[in-house]
Parts: sequence; C-alpha cells; structure tokens
Amino acid sequence: MSKLLTNQIANYDDNGPVEAKEGMNFPTGKPLQVAGSPGASGAYLKSNGTGLVWEPFPTIPAAQVQVDWTATTGVTSILNKPTLATVATSGDYNDLSNKPAVPAAQVNSDWNAISGVSQILNKPTIFSGAYSDLTGRPTIPAAITDLADVDLPNPTPNDTYLKWDSTVLRWVQGTGAAGLADIVEDTSPQLGGNLDIQSNNITGSGNIEVTGSTNKIKFLYNALTDLPSATDWHGMFAHVHTEGAAYFAHAGQWIKLAKDSDIPTDTNTTYSQDAVANASGVTLRLTDNNGNQDDISITAGANIQIDQIGSNGFRIVSTASGGGGATVTTDDSAPSNPQDGDLWWKSDEGRLKVYYADQNTNQWVDANPPLANTVISNGTNSLQIETTAGAGEDAIEFWGGNAKRWRMTQGGNLLPNANAAYDIGSAEYKVRDLYLDNGSLHTASGKNLSFHDGNLTWGGDDVIMLDDLKQMMAEATSFEEFKNAILGL
Repeated sequence: MSKLLTNQIANYDDNGPVEAKEGMNFPTGKPLQVAGSPGASGAYLKSNGTGLVWEPFPTIPAAQVQVDWTATTGVTSILNKPTLATVATSGDYNDLSNKPAVPAAQVNSDWNAISGVSQILNKPTIFSGAYSDLTGRPTIPAAITDLADVDLPNPTPNDTYLKWDSTVLRWVQGTGAAGLADIVEDTSPQLGGNLDIQSNNITGSGNIEVTGSTNKIKFLYNALTDLPSATDWHGMFAHVHTEGAAYFAHAGQWIKLAKDSDIPTDTNTTYSQDAVANASGVTLRLTDNNGNQDDISITAGANIQIDQIGSNGFRIVSTASGGGGATVTTDDSAPSNPQDGDLWWKSDEGRLKVYYADQNTNQWVDANPPLANTVISNGTNSLQIETTAGAGEDAIEFWGGNAKRWRMTQGGNLLPNANAAYDIGSAEYKVRDLYLDNGSLHTASGKNLSFHDGNLTWGGDDVIMLDDLKQMMAEATSFEEFKNAILGL
C-alpha cells in the first residue's frame, strides 16, 4: 500500500470529509488526535452530533449478589424498606391490631327458652286453635226455627212440611195431604246399577265419567245377532261372547277386529327365478313355493335386441351402427369375466347390478335399491344390520372407510369395535351435555368418576364441590376451623 506523507491533508471541499478507501494505519507512538487531544487512557470516540469527542469508558460495577431483608449495610441491604406490622411476618391472628369482636358460636333458637342466646325475643301470642277463643264469632242457629225466614210453631205437629209463602216471604208450616201433592216426584233417569223404575233411557249431551279400577261400563252381547244397529251406534266397540271377538261400528256396519289367531302365518318365503322370452323382449319370472308367479317384463327398445334367453339369464345387444352388447346373468353368484355395462340379477337377494369400470377400479354396483333394508351405504360408509348367530347376533353396525367402527347390541349398548380407538366429540366439535343416572365414568387406569345420590367421587374418594367449599369458607372464623371442616368431610 502506498503512503502519503504530508503535514496536512485537505479535501477539495473545505467542509467535506476525507475519504480513506483503503483504511488508515496509526503507527505506535503516533496516536489519533481529536481536537488536538489523543484522549485519556481507556477513552473511546463518541459522536456528539456535530463531530467526535473523547469519552471515558464507563465503570462496570462488581458482580451482583442477592439482597437480604435483614441486612443493614452493603449492596445486600434493601433501601427504603417499609415499616411492617408484626402480623405481616407472623401471620398470627393475635398480632392483628383493631381486631373485631368475634361473637361466640351460635346455637339453635328455642321457642321455649326464657333466657340466653337461645331465647327468641318479642315472640307473638299464637292463636290456640279453639273455636271458643275466636273473637267476633257468628251466631250459629241451633234449630231450624232459629232461622230468620222460617216461621214454625213450637212444638211443630207431625205430618208438617215447609212451604214458601210468597206473601210474607217466609217459610211457613204446611199440613195435610193436599199440601203433600205440591211435592213433585223426580222421575228423571238416574245413573246407578240399573235404569230407574220407569225404564227411561239415559240421554244427554254431557260426559259420563267412571273412575276407579273397579268401576266399568260394559257392552256385552252373547251373539252377533244381539248387536244393535251399527248406524245408531257409530264408533261403538262391542264384545261378542260366542266368538270371543270385538266389533267396531263404522259406516253403518259392524267391523270385526282380527285376533292374532285369525292372522295366518306366512310360510311362502322361497322363490325361484327364470328368464322367459316374450314377444317384446324378455320376462324375469319369480315363482314362490306355492306356484304363484310374479313377472317383470323387459321390453327391447330401438336398436336393442334381446337374445340367448335361458334359465341363467339373457343378452342385450345393440343393433345400432358401431354398438356393442351387454350380457345379463341371473344367478346367486357373480358371472366370470364380466365386461363394462354387463347386468347381473343376484337372485338370492333380488337385486339388479351393473358391472362398472372406471379409471381406477372395476366392480359390480347396485342398479336398484335392495329389497331388504339390511345395508344402507354411500360407498365406503354404511349402516348394516347383523343377524349372524354368534357374538354379534342382532346388532346394528356403523361402518366407515370399509371398516366396522361401532355396534349397537341387542341389549341397547353402544360399543366401539376396537378398544380405545374412537372418540365421542372432538376439540372442535364438543358434546354439549351428558346426562347420567347413578353410575360411573370408568378409565383405563382403574379409577372411576362416580355419581350416586348427588355425591361425586373419584377413585373412591369424595370430591368437594365448589359450593360446599365456599360455604365452609363463609362459616369458618379462622384458618384452623376451615382446615378442620375440610378434614371432617
């Protein structure tokens, strides 16, 4: 590096800085001077906003130590400590100043007490409950002659009755047979064991109410010919003894209600199938074990031909230019070597399936809903009813991703298909409420959270409820009393 030797270096711009592109070297004994001073030992250059000045290096204090509450000198002492009362460090209730007067423990009030804290002050005088102690009692007539509007002689002769005298507006004495004729006999029908003596019918628009397990209204008839007209008794139920059956009156006739023994047992449960040619195409024929037949006709449309009809199925061929054919097979088992678009009538389930080949998989898929609702599926997820004898007998199964996940057993229990594999709810989707009868939540650790008659326990230990804890805190007059209340649970 070249050197420039001169006593003074001036920039072309008198007020501009000097630029040293290659750095600057200060030899030993030739210090850098600022404002004519090399600076004191240990000083450093610091900008004051307009230039550089020498600044003494700050003094770094010694290593820090922990402060001590009781220290009175040195760096460990705490300056300006507040003056604390004795209770601040002792925590003793007795060291408190201005302590409140705490009353002695309270006792139950006693209605009969006449002194002490159990005495009830200013008790009211309670009414004895005796009618004779009432004030302002009304005068109760002892005899009918004490009534203000009754005018009878005393003593009253035999064969006397009361009658109203509209002239004097009083009840007066009436005697003789002529007067008794004024009493009208009530001949209206009365409800009871039988009709009244005049054999009147009980009619009206009101309700007849019969209460009690031994009270009944019965309509019993010995024979069907004893039934009244169904037109007059619309909506009535009647029991006929000779038939042991009930009848219901509707639309002017008596309709017999079927008994279980009247309903025949359906034994017609086996079907065979066949494919039969007809004039317009082919017929899928189902024949039950009684010889009854149900036909499903398939008609060939435009540019369609149905041939190779046999007991195992038939073929559908397109006759349009460039068209192909599809094979229809009727069998319990899937046909071998199927082609895309082939049809298969699965005879043991009564389902029509089509062979579907996409870019990834080839499979038979349902072309019509199942006749028996045992599987509900949307692909890899399904709801299935299991009736196979064994451990899984009579269960409803929930499948996801082509795997069994949950089972609803015959006894009503919902069980996961694998141990500790599935959750109910999640961090994002929580269950709002869980309602339990007396029972427990069991964990794999062997401990359980139990609810019995309003008490909550964890692993056999009682759980203190927050409301109980608050009540103990409110009732305790000291920490020791609060601690003893908790230990007493």
